[in-house]
Amino acid sequence: MKISELAKAVGVNPQTLRYYEREGLLDEPVRSASGYREYDKDALGRLLFICEAKKIGFTLREIRELMWLDTDEPQSCASVQKVVAKKLSDLEEKLKAMRRMKKLLQNLHDRCAESSPIATCPVLEHLSS
Repeated sequence: MKISELAKAVGVNPQTLRYYEREGLLDEPVRSASGYREYDKDALGRLLFICEAKKIGFTLREIRELMWLDTDEPQSCASVQKVVAKKLSDLEEKLKAMRRMKKLLQNLHDRCAESSPIATCPVLEHLSS
């Protein structure tokens, strides 16, 4: 497959494939006599793996780590589980932070709705403090 065909098959930009090659996530493909990149089914599988991992929130660094752990060895599942547990922990921290932000924004919104038209805006006052 040419780069445009592979990119279209997965729904990414061809520049994304080039970036993944530079980052070592995709092997550099063989080139045709005319210089075009020629990707095989392994590249398609790897790209699908990357895209699915990104959909569920893994960073490229984490994806690279998961790819290294993608073996049939029994210990690889335990290692992958550690990566997933870390991701879950990070996600929980982000959710807590977002809940705090939501609570603060709701409070500021409510204070703004209660203030008189000539009063200082509570949101702007908070941001300036």
